Amino acid sequence: MRISAIARTIAAALRLQSYVLLAKGDLAKALQSVEASADASRRLGDDAQLASSLNALAELSRVAGRLEEAKAYYEEGIALHRRNDDGGGCAVGQVNLAVTNVMLGDLDAARRWFADGMGMVTAIGSRRTMPTAPVAAAVVSEATDAPTPTPCCQLRAS
Repeated sequence: MRISAIARTIAAALRLQSYVLLAKGDLAKALQSVEASADASRRLGDDAQLASSLNALAELSRVAGRLEEAKAYYEEGIALHRRNDDGGGCAVGQVNLAVTNVMLGDLDAARRWFADGMGMVTAIGSRRTMPTAPVAAAVVSEATDAPTPTPCCQLRAS
């Protein structure tokens, strides 16, 4: 039992380490760290930690320009959040998936995911999603074509 708790803590630490590595500008190591977190969580059968790791992996994949991978990670994470009855995690994933779909040029899917995510935010009062909601709303509502990556994203991806 104690080994399992330690392994879960390590998986969570690897996920958090990925954010530090990204902030330091090392996207490759950040991706490796969060991939290790997701792998460890999957082996442990820890769906809640896996869902968080997949969301982080999706975010970093999106920064790296790997949009199809990001989409798949968000979708898997959303399914796990639903299975664990984690409305806040599900809403965060849905809003982020909406933005990813805009970047992929699938505006109909983006609008559906955003509406579903914001409906859940309203229903549960999720504070986790509220900071990103206005930006996502602007991206989804104003999009007519897939956007080109901004210089900020290009710098973070290199």
